Formats: sequence, structure tokens, C-alpha cells
Amino acid sequence: MKNEFPGHKFTYVLAVVSLIFIGSCKKEPNQPVPGHMSKYKLGEVALPSTFNFSTYSNIDLELTCFPNTTFKLKGKYGAQADVLATFFSGSPNLLRQIEIPTFYEDLIIEAYSDRGKREMKFSLSQGNTIIQSDFTSSLKTGASGLPTNVLYAVNSQKDFLVVETSDYSYEALPQLIAGSIACAVDTFNSLVYYHNGGTIYKYDIATQIHSVAYTNANPFGSSNFPRMEFDCTTQHLFMSDNSSTIKEVDLTSGNVVSTYTIQGLVNGSGGGDLTFPPGGKRYLACFTGLYELDFTAGSSVVQATRISAENMPYQLTSAGYDRQGFLYACTNDAQSKMLKLDPLDGSYIIVKTFPMKINDLGSVVSFTNSICTADTDNDGICDELDDFPEDSTVCCGQYTPSQLGTGSLAYEDLWPATGDYDFNDLVVGYNYVQMRNTSDETVKIKAKFQVKAVGASYHNGFGFQINLNPADIKSVTGASLGQGITTADSKGLEVGQSTTTIIVFEDAYDVIDHVGGAYINTDPNQPLSTGQIVEIVIELNQPLNLSVQPENPFIFVDGNRGHEVHLVDQQPTDLANTSLFGLLQDKSDPNTNSYYKDENNVPWALNISHNFRYPREKKRIDQGYNFMVNWAMSNGNSYADWYKDNTGYRNENKLYMKH
Repeated sequence: MKNEFPGHKFTYVLAVVSLIFIGSCKKEPNQPVPGHMSKYKLGEVALPSTFNFSTYSNIDLELTCFPNTTFKLKGKYGAQADVLATFFSGSPNLLRQIEIPTFYEDLIIEAYSDRGKREMKFSLSQGNTIIQSDFTSSLKTGASGLPTNVLYAVNSQKDFLVVETSDYSYEALPQLIAGSIACAVDTFNSLVYYHNGGTIYKYDIATQIHSVAYTNANPFGSSNFPRMEFDCTTQHLFMSDNSSTIKEVDLTSGNVVSTYTIQGLVNGSGGGDLTFPPGGKRYLACFTGLYELDFTAGSSVVQATRISAENMPYQLTSAGYDRQGFLYACTNDAQSKMLKLDPLDGSYIIVKTFPMKINDLGSVVSFTNSICTADTDNDGICDELDDFPEDSTVCCGQYTPSQLGTGSLAYEDLWPATGDYDFNDLVVGYNYVQMRNTSDETVKIKAKFQVKAVGASYHNGFGFQINLNPADIKSVTGASLGQGITTADSKGLEVGQSTTTIIVFEDAYDVIDHVGGAYINTDPNQPLSTGQIVEIVIELNQPLNLSVQPENPFIFVDGNRGHEVHLVDQQPTDLANTSLFGLLQDKSDPNTNSYYKDENNVPWALNISHNFRYPREKKRIDQGYNFMVNWAMSNGNSYADWYKDNTGYRNENKLYMKH
């Protein structure tokens, strides 16, 4: 276009341009900001023309598995882990593409089948885009006749309990022969071992009879040691005293076969317990917190990495696990509290308080389908593994950005003129989920949106496109319409679009209250306003094998439906006013599919795979985030987590922190 228009268009374009300068969000064109900490300033340096500013990456999964395997995928960043997707594979292979936030360092894949549970971790730090793995070598978990998902508990007063991990109810069992502060469950022989002095006793789970297993079986001398665990892989007992020593004992002979020294314990090593869940991970809970243990093959040194918070207010006396991968520990109190812990970061909740002290725990779980009995919707997937246990049409979710996470869309609404780079004219939080059936087909899509900020006087609308034929859609519900700006058909789709287009709201001010100040949630001195959650539900006419995400969100400016602003290089909808391309600072070129960026390749919209702390009013985004421009300059190869709260990454006095 380059501003060369036939005469009948010129008047309209001139009017639009005039409105941009006179109205919009009442902001001045972009001005340099003194004192900026970054080496580069947005708008003053040319960014790579090929960079799409995406905070997501695509990963191709090629997984070999047993038939009827449920996969849970988690993204890990530091100690944080988020559920990204659940897939069910009825065949021996799963081929699937997922879109995940680029800040994750590792992808954890858990596989559940009637052969057991496998867990594998894959590094994403080297830009890996294809993950291939075989999950068919199942791990041993023990005899199938054992009770499931229970913890056996002992104490020095001879109390002996079995605790259900489903509701934390417990039953008193026949008292121990001798009080004990260490126990372990031999899942292959259906025995609970416990120790006192130089004797190891055993309890037969089937017959409920106690007896002596080994005498003179204390490798630490005469004192009672607090830690003992049965290892499914070697079928050995691992014992540890209050020091940093672990002894591995062969149960067939009672002999010590290996001795290990623990390194890395913080502030002492007293008390606690060992726990070795099926899957290969090994943990130590003790008075100084929760640790992951690394038993390197052939080494006598075990490296301990502390994963719990330093301020954990309890001394831990015991450790166990459940089928879902959570850990349990009891506290060193006369009436012990039982903590349920996340093994990724040591976060915990108190789930039970016992009327006695619990000195040690031993775990029994089974992962076979036969014990996954609760299936509320009768779809063949037990409730425990079913993301939607009350909907028989779906069982698995593929989430963007994650199951519990919120992504953020941040817009400048002065396009095609340069704004002030605060990216808060409209900020929308989102979470999408593709709901899939047991054939790994998408049945419906749910999308939740919440306006976080309106840093503009314009009454902007918001919608998104999915790369689907409108004929594939059965219905769309949940939109906030009523201004008369757009037209929806009987299914809820916008009329006049060749691609599925959904208007979420026509005016941001309809879904968030204007409670004070010039704008909404951009001035920390003004009251916080909480936007409504608008949930869009998209029903398909029939299940489809999709890998697409809702990937083309856009705003339309101040009631003008044709004045669209999209993410960089995303195509406008059929209703966009294409005569605006090439005006003012916009350098879009439809002939090369280049859209919504200026001559320095700076966009007017960002999609951030996180709950974004957007800038305060009139604070440039590169004032708040020291490495945002560095990220763009590197084509996304450096500082992929630029928007997080890492040390030195951001200046909170430039950001709106009240959400």
C-alpha cells in the first residue's frame, strides 16, 4: 500500500489516522526514557526480521508404550513443575506434537499401564524438539496380592498401624514384638520388616503374624537406627543411622553388600527415613528436610540434594510414597502430624494428626489397572488418571500454557502508530485446554479469559481464531457480546469468516469494573479491579485428530471491528481493514506474510506463557525487564525466561505487581 490509495479511500484512511493521534488511549508517541538499565532500547535497535516473539516451542513426541497407557507430561523449571498434558494411547505408539512454554528446563513424562509406572526426565535446555523413548521396560512393584496405596507405621511403643492414603484413615494391627523406629515393606514377599537392637522382625501381611527374621542383623552396632527401606529393583534392604552412612543388605543372607556415604546434607543428618518409590528416584527425609539421593552406579558416594524449603518447621521422622508420586513424612511430635509432600520442591500440606508418635513408615502401592476401581463416568479410565472423571466423552487434557498456569496477551492499541511500549493497553490472561477422548482425538476445547488491565481509554474488543473449518464446529458458548459490534451465527461463530473465529468480548470495560483512576490496574496507587472469567466452550461436530492450539488472538480497537491488532506475523481475519497496513510506523507486507511489526521488527502484541507482570502506566517494557530486548536480539536463544523473577531480571518499581 505504502500510503498510495485511490481517492475514495483516502478520506477514510485520513480519518482513521486522525483518530489515532487524537483519541486512542490518550498517550504520547514513544519517547526515549533516560536511565534505562539494558544495553538495548526497544525501537532504537533493529531486531531480527525472522523472530516471532513466541514464548512457546513445539515438541514432537515419539513414544513406544504398552497398549492402554496413560501419559502425564509435566514441565519443570527449577523446583516448579506444571502439568502440560495427559494422553491415553490404546496402541503401542504415541505420536503427538505439544506446544510448551520455552522457559521449562525439563520435560517429565510419567507412563501408567497395567505393567507399572515409568517416569523419565528429558532436558530441554539444548533446544531439543524431538523426544523419542521406550516406556515398555516396566519396573517391578511387588506381589499383586498386596493391599494397595497404604502406609505401614511403627513406633517405639510397639504401635503398628496401616494407613490408607486415599483418606488417611488407619487401622491398628497386632502390636509389634518389640518397639521400633525403622520399618520397610518387602513387596515381593508381602512382609513388613522392622528393627530393634540387633534383631530384624517380620510381619506377614496375609497371616498377620509377627516373627523373627534375622538376629545379629544390625550393621551399626547395638543402637537402633532410624532409617530402613526396601528397594524394588535389587530386593535389598537399605539401612541408615543418624550419620551419613547407608548400608545395603541382602535379605537372602542378611549380609551387607555395599556401604555408601551421603554428601550434601545441610545442618546435620539426624533422624528421618529413606523412601524409594518405583521409578528410580530415592529420597531421604530427616530433621533438616527432604533430600533427593543420587546413587551413582559403581560409586560409594551418594549425593544428597536438598529440595525442601529451609524454613520447614518440622523434624521429619519417616518417609513413604503413594501411587500418584507424592511423598509422606511424619513429624517428631508426641502426636505426629503426617505431611503430604511434592517431591519436586518439598512443598507440603498436613493431612493427618495421629494420637501417637509415628517413628517410621513403609509403603505399598500397585499401579495395575485392576486396583484403579473408581471410574465415575465409565469410560475405561480410572478417576485417578482421568482429567475429566465425570465426562465419559473425554479423559485427557492438552493445556496451554499448563493445567493450572495462566498465559498473558499484552497489546498496544495505537497500531499502526508506535505506542509507548508499556504493553498494557489491554492485558488478557488465558488458559486453553483441548479435551481429548481415549482415541486421542479432540472432542471439545475450553478457553478461559480474564482481563487483567486496561491501560487505555479505548473500548477494545477481543477474539481469537482456530485453524478449523467452521463446518467442524457444533457450538460455541460463553461469549460476552451485546454491544452490537459483531455478528454471530446460530453456532456462536462470527459471521463472514472462512476460518473459525470467536469473539470473546466486544468491549473490555464490559468484563472488568472501572474502579478508579484514568485506567484499570496500571497504577498501583489505585484500587485493584478483578476481571470476570469468560469461559468459552467449543463443541466439535465429531472428534478430530488435532494438534492445533487457539493460536491467533487479536483485539479490535474502540468498537471498530476492522481495526485489528494481532501478534507478529499472524494473519488478519477476513473482516480486517487491510488498508491500514503500511500506514505510519507499520511495515506489514501481505505479499510476504509479514504483519504487525514496525521497521525495527517491534510488534504491537506479545503472547507470554506466564502470568505476566506487565509494566505500570507509561513505563516501557524494557525498563521493567532488563533482558527482554536481549532475548529478541538473540532470536529467542538467550533469556527465554526474561519475564520471570530471576535475580537481576526485572525492576519491580516499573511493573504492576498487585495481581
